[in-house]
Amino acid sequence: MIEPLVSVLCLAYNHELFLAQALDSFLMQRTSFNFEIVVGEDYSQDGTASILAAYAQRFPGKIRPLWAEQNLGMVANMRRTQAACRGKYIAICEGDDYWTDPEKLQKQVDFLQSNPEYVLSFHDALVLVNGVIEPMPQLPGRFRRDASAMELLTGRPLSTLTVCYRNVMKTIPADFDRVPMLDLCLWSLLGEHGKGKFMPNIEASIYRVHSGGAVSTKTQDAKYRMTLMTYAALSEYWRRRGNTEVARRLMNQAVLMGIKQLTMVSKIRAVIHNAIFFRSN
Repeated sequence: MIEPLVSVLCLAYNHELFLAQALDSFLMQRTSFNFEIVVGEDYSQDGTASILAAYAQRFPGKIRPLWAEQNLGMVANMRRTQAACRGKYIAICEGDDYWTDPEKLQKQVDFLQSNPEYVLSFHDALVLVNGVIEPMPQLPGRFRRDASAMELLTGRPLSTLTVCYRNVMKTIPADFDRVPMLDLCLWSLLGEHGKGKFMPNIEASIYRVHSGGAVSTKTQDAKYRMTLMTYAALSEYWRRRGNTEVARRLMNQAVLMGIKQLTMVSKIRAVIHNAIFFRSN
């Protein structure tokens, strides 16, 4: 059997309504190389496992399910699924999102094969809410460009479902077992190995917002706190590793986010106070 050049890494939990579309978007990829689809099924409480089993039976040797006897959680599921990936490159997409460009993998791998100074490539994603695709990209404009190694090290946001990276991480350190934004930690770890390429020539993938989403339904305030906690954990990790410059930058980002969050809270309180004052006069 020919070893896969690429592993598509898919995490699935309670994705009964969406998994088939995700798997179909992987299977439609037109490539000159062999690739595998590795799905970490995290003991779903709906019909996700049955759908995955049916696909694995239809596409033996292409789809490899990883089953769990209990719910592992995001980090542990990611750790074991990444460890099971045999490809030189790994492309991520969770089971509730999907790709639209049938040449996505070919384009990303061609670039990484020819440009060893880059550890990953990424592209645009659009957001799907209540069956409607919003016209604005998921990533703000300032992030729709190449990422330096330092930017990756300091947790620069990327659209996770668009990323294809070199399989160079031995494991995900236990330091990140409780972080709320694991993807930022992955980019930071990969930043040790190179920079990131933004590829505008790839059609946008689709990031789905739904009630069961781990992050998508969080309030903006909650997302701020999750990012702040992740930056603080990353800062401590790199401090212990002896990279004081990266640790310092990450802590500065955490402090600035904390100040911004306090400012937002103060503004909201002021608006409420003024509303009460004017109503009583």
